[in-house]
Amino acid sequence: MHTVYRRWLYLCSMALLPSLSKGQLPIIIEAETGTIGTTAPTAFPAEWFVATTGGVSYVRNAVTLNTGTANAGSGTRANSNIPDRAERIITYSINVPAPGTYDLFARVNVRGGSGNDAFFYGSSFGTKPIGTDNSNTDPANDWINANNLGNTGGGGAAGVGHNCSSQVVDITDTYLRSVTNGNSTGTLVNWKWIKLSAITLTNLGPGVPGNYENGVSFTVPSAGTYTFQIAGRDAELWIDKLAFCLSTDGASPTPNRLYYTVSNLDSGTAGSTTPPAPPYTPPTTQLPIATGKNKFLGSVYSGSQIANFNRYFNQVTPENDGKWGSVEGTRGTFNWTALDAARNLAKSNGFPFRMHVLVWGRQQPTWMKTLSDAEQVVEIKEWFQAVANRYPDLEFLEVVNEALNDPPNNEGANASDAGSGNYLKALRSLNAELNTTPGTYDWVVNAFKLARQYFPCTTKLVINDYGIENNTALATTYLGIINQLKADNLLDVVGIQAHSFSTKKYSASQSFEDHTAFLRSNLDLLASAGIPIQITELDIDGDVGATDAERDANQLSEYQRIFGLYWNHPAVTGITLWGYLNGHWRSAQLAYLVDPCTNTERPALRDYLNNTLGNTPNSVRASGNPDLGNRFIPSICGVPASLTVACLSSVPVASTAAITVTPTNCSGPVAITVADVATAATADSPYLITRTWSTTDACGNSRSASQRITVTNPGSVSLEAATTTLTCTQPVVSLSAVGAGTLLWSTGETTSAISVSAAGPYSVTLTGAGGCESTASVTVSQSLTIPEAPNASSLTVTLGVTNVNLTVTNCAGTVSWNGVDGTASLPVSATAVGTVSYTAVCKVGSCASVPTQVSLTVVLPAPTLSVSHRDDDRGRTDNNIIRPYLQLNNESSSPIPYSEITIRYWLTVEDFAPMTNLFVDWAQLGTNRVKMTYVPLTQPRAGALGYVEYSFDASAGQLPANGNSGEIQSRIGKQNWTNLNELDDYSFANRTAYTKTDRITVYRNGVLAGGVEPAVVAPVRALAVYSENKNARPNTNQIRTHLKLANEGSVPVDYSQLTLRYWFSAEGNQPLVYTVDYAELGNSRVQGRFVKENRAGTDTYLELRFAPDLGQLNPLSSTGIIQQRINKSDWSDFNETNDYSYRLPASLAANPTITAYLNGSLVYGQEPGAAGARLAAGEMPSGLQVSVLGNPIQGDVVQVAVRGVEGQPLRFVLTDTEGRLVAERSVAQSEAVERHQFSIRQSSAGVLLLNVSTNQQSQTIKLLKP
Repeated sequence: MHTVYRRWLYLCSMALLPSLSKGQLPIIIEAETGTIGTTAPTAFPAEWFVATTGGVSYVRNAVTLNTGTANAGSGTRANSNIPDRAERIITYSINVPAPGTYDLFARVNVRGGSGNDAFFYGSSFGTKPIGTDNSNTDPANDWINANNLGNTGGGGAAGVGHNCSSQVVDITDTYLRSVTNGNSTGTLVNWKWIKLSAITLTNLGPGVPGNYENGVSFTVPSAGTYTFQIAGRDAELWIDKLAFCLSTDGASPTPNRLYYTVSNLDSGTAGSTTPPAPPYTPPTTQLPIATGKNKFLGSVYSGSQIANFNRYFNQVTPENDGKWGSVEGTRGTFNWTALDAARNLAKSNGFPFRMHVLVWGRQQPTWMKTLSDAEQVVEIKEWFQAVANRYPDLEFLEVVNEALNDPPNNEGANASDAGSGNYLKALRSLNAELNTTPGTYDWVVNAFKLARQYFPCTTKLVINDYGIENNTALATTYLGIINQLKADNLLDVVGIQAHSFSTKKYSASQSFEDHTAFLRSNLDLLASAGIPIQITELDIDGDVGATDAERDANQLSEYQRIFGLYWNHPAVTGITLWGYLNGHWRSAQLAYLVDPCTNTERPALRDYLNNTLGNTPNSVRASGNPDLGNRFIPSICGVPASLTVACLSSVPVASTAAITVTPTNCSGPVAITVADVATAATADSPYLITRTWSTTDACGNSRSASQRITVTNPGSVSLEAATTTLTCTQPVVSLSAVGAGTLLWSTGETTSAISVSAAGPYSVTLTGAGGCESTASVTVSQSLTIPEAPNASSLTVTLGVTNVNLTVTNCAGTVSWNGVDGTASLPVSATAVGTVSYTAVCKVGSCASVPTQVSLTVVLPAPTLSVSHRDDDRGRTDNNIIRPYLQLNNESSSPIPYSEITIRYWLTVEDFAPMTNLFVDWAQLGTNRVKMTYVPLTQPRAGALGYVEYSFDASAGQLPANGNSGEIQSRIGKQNWTNLNELDDYSFANRTAYTKTDRITVYRNGVLAGGVEPAVVAPVRALAVYSENKNARPNTNQIRTHLKLANEGSVPVDYSQLTLRYWFSAEGNQPLVYTVDYAELGNSRVQGRFVKENRAGTDTYLELRFAPDLGQLNPLSSTGIIQQRINKSDWSDFNETNDYSYRLPASLAANPTITAYLNGSLVYGQEPGAAGARLAAGEMPSGLQVSVLGNPIQGDVVQVAVRGVEGQPLRFVLTDTEGRLVAERSVAQSEAVERHQFSIRQSSAGVLLLNVSTNQQSQTIKLLKP
């Protein structure tokens, strides 16, 4: 046996400590005091060594018992479940002062990481058997495998255990809490106490591997000395002390559990019955720090970091669970459990999730490294597809991590790393398939192209790397990769890890301000790409300082400086912390934000990020939104994959319809265009079309994305033309097609050349060998110098003047007068009184000017007679009387007999009734000497359908020379005294004092002697039928639709030539009965007959005729209401809903489904369609219909009728050709027929534009005022 030099044993002395129960003090054993075993007669090399570091003596195992060759003298052993020789065992003799159940503790330092964190101890007191070499069983369960003592980190920096002096050494959560108080040197500060007896299969956390056993406690029946053994299993596990401590205080009747702090175990003092204080838990109502802000603050997801996650953070990134090696450690077997948990945390809280990571040079499946490139390509695609299938709605996808620092190759350190992947060359082998230009980072481009193929465009693709924060050269290289991916529309987010080792200030000579500015300049460099930046793995060490207070203050200051820089930069859209609790990958550097010893928030979290105490308004939580810029380029989704087709005709039509553009932090419209660029085939490359979609958002940010279309058999056709511009002197362009095959032009011609005379696009399609088509196109433009409008003036001459010419002074070409080409001067005749309009157009080649309207007015010599007029109706224009007061003037020097003189007052009569109420109320020359007669016109004139003629009895004598007749007071009214509308009367003027007027004409012996007659206008024949349904319901035994026929034109219509048809379904063969209940025309003067005719919505129509003795239906008049009924002889019901002419009950309105005929020809309405045609309920002609009564306009009033927009708002705007407003009017709700009049008296002769519009329709009509 080999005995170490000294043995320390701390025992409880009852004499010295009378206040303590027997055995209540820990039994502390210095690990180096045990006896290391040897094998006789030939000893193996020693495997345990005693060492001292930093004043601490400990035992250290030098050999790993898990792989290798049996009986090896050094290095590794083959057996992993039981010690196989004496050199591996240390034996201790322990003096136990009292009976009871004892728990086993150990103070260890896991130096070699999670792969070197195990040793054996005896499952009970006593000497334990040694296994045979290569034995793999422990049938009696003599040894406990204490494994995974450093499972959550390497270098002793983490793992299970405790080393804060006030912390109870225990296991109280569902995983082993890892702690450290270390510094960056990683020496004695990594010692920790572990309660070995408390380890069970259920209290190791997520991600902790197996191959461990439950811990045991030790029952001592009586005080005495006992043998205890440990044995080595993993190299580089240091053991300083072992401790046996009573589990309870032995109180009666119920013992109390005893708890031991690190301080108790370090100093050998008694435990207590006080359980450990619960860790700090934020309020359950606390929302994530960045709630409501325009950026997220997230954290990494792992077993050690999930406590209270959603009370601080609103974005999730898995730490290790999304790495390929974690998911598919065994080829073809996918373990999604841990990754699902991370994703579910995000989805259940509505947090964005970043999948970390598809491609990396670490933690990749070890089986990938030895596959061929072709096999690796298959596996890469399967990996991408598997993730896409599992998580189809990822917000963010980290495609490539650390392309600059750790690519998946087999070079440098990666040569010895089984998890490096070694598939960079496999990705590069996809260049041809993915149309990637070879280059240093082509493998990165290919990874992103695969990601675009497998994942929806709504998933944002991310690249990620470190070391670029403080290295401008590396940042510049990174920017090059970013721009390369950006050019192919492959990148949505730029990731910067921002670990503490990349952001801290290393140079003592550099100020913090200068260092911050340096970090910002590199960030600005990356932001120049216009792609959102995320800080993906931020941590800030908290180990600078001699005391906890100094370390906390320094960490707080660095958070304010570094986190603040990134958080407030306008290009950064979110920050992810790489952990915030102990168990953090940089726990050795105290980068956690919750103190594991006190279980409280450190100031960087409490005061800067979270505002826990509510007293830091400048904290991230309490402050407003950080700066977020609007200079991000928009994203483009929906770009099709590359395509290969045989023929050009098979190339899809370029369209933006399926493309979705999403701006980033920029509101307003987005413009998108698409354009094709063709590259002709060469000996080395096929015919290629590059189709590019380009977009620009409202902030001016632009982006493009392209599709590559390869055409294997394009054929060839081209277009040739001497010019493609039409001019006035060259109105025809010749286009020629060059190519072998059959030609078809867009004009339908098949010749090799065509001539075109209209501007626009033209194309020719060539059909060549194999049936492939190719197309060439050209746009013919025009550059036309339109001649100026002719400069010509209207003339007014006296009757009988000769040699009169209208002349254009500014036309260098041909002048067309009223459509007939001529010269600049046009001879005109002045042999008749009146005004004749002419239109002059200047023509140069094929170009013509806008027309100029001129006129020749022939007037009588100075009048011998005139009329002065005033209106005694006091401005009332729509009552039942017209009150013209007249005075006849003799302008000559000779008297004129009254019997030779007549006067005409021109007017329109609406709703005509005989004009019998004509009165001369008083006349200065004698009331009985003036007679009045109404004369209807045979042809309508502007503002007049008739006139009232004043004549004088011979007894009146003579109208004196240069004298007047004195006042003649008259009244005009209809027989039925219904209202008249004077506004459209030619002779009407609202005058209160006598004024001479040309619009009341005077005649001597029937010859015009003064005034101007209204112009004759073209007759307008316009009829309309109005109806009102008097039935409250459609199923009844009578059809009671009342009718009114209106003449809305300017000429009378003979009643004998008029018929109306009401279309309905008789629904049976019973005889039909027609009854007129009342008609203003007279019941007997309206006759009806039924005619069978099958049409859509009808099988019968009622035809109405009118008695010939009614004479004529005058203009602007109606039949009045015709109250009528239709019933069957058996009084059975009709179903009116399927009747063509049926309308729902409503007030009287125009009904174009009741048709009107003149001499058998349809003049109003729309007949039903052929039988079998479908008729929708309530179907009727619709749409804005504008009618102008008389065009060119005769007189000074425009009369307009509008139909088809009943119930809609209506607006009238009348302007001249230069846009000057002549009249404007709005109607809130249009009637079935909306009639309006507009005065144009103040407008010059020429073209006027009338625009009539609703909210949905608009119509503009050109009006000609002579």
